[in-house]
Amino acid sequence: GSSGSSSQIIKTEVVRSTGPPIVAALYSKDDTTVNGASATIDGTDNCGDDDALPPIYLFDGDGATLTENPAPTYGGNPSTPQVGDEIDIDIEEYVNMLKDAATEIITSDQSGTPYGDSSTFVTCYSNTSDPPNNQGLTLSSLTGYGILLVEGDLTLGGAFNWNGLILVTGELTFNGGGLGINILGAVLSKQTTDVNGGVNIRYDSCMIDKSFNSQPVKVIRWEDKKLK
Repeated sequence: GSSGSSSQIIKTEVVRSTGPPIVAALYSKDDTTVNGASATIDGTDNCGDDDALPPIYLFDGDGATLTENPAPTYGGNPSTPQVGDEIDIDIEEYVNMLKDAATEIITSDQSGTPYGDSSTFVTCYSNTSDPPNNQGLTLSSLTGYGILLVEGDLTLGGAFNWNGLILVTGELTFNGGGLGINILGAVLSKQTTDVNGGVNIRYDSCMIDKSFNSQPVKVIRWEDKKLK
């Protein structure tokens, strides 16, 4: 900045959150069940920028199991679900880290409500205990772009379309009836995950990157540069 013959420089160093590590199209930390052959879960990068990931990574540190009735269509590298105790992602920590930047607060079940668009990515946050929602949050017949953060249980119904990242601290249920459920990005769930019916989950690094590019930057240090 300058005024007359005087000038001053303020040097600021900022950082943008990169969010949790993405290790699969669908990451779960508890028992996961996939019902029906009409589901597709694919870790191949939909936009072609990143290396392929496995379709599912199940963290079995607490004895979680994967059940398939029957197996859906899988894709990625490896092309089959991976089960192990090496990758323990603290989903609650990331939800807490990202929720302060939320641009949309969801306080009740929604159907037909759009969130963002292809040029405007948003961050949505819902705490199902405030106000109390004993059945958790249910979303259906809507399209969203950005980051969806849910503290508590989440049920997704038919015609749900999301482009970006979904983080859930409770139980996650996909009920893909009717027009199905379509997600381009990645999904991380801390508790039991049930995939039912027509569900299409595809890893998309571009959608995830666009989601975080919409997040505000955080100042980590600044310096008052005095001119001689």
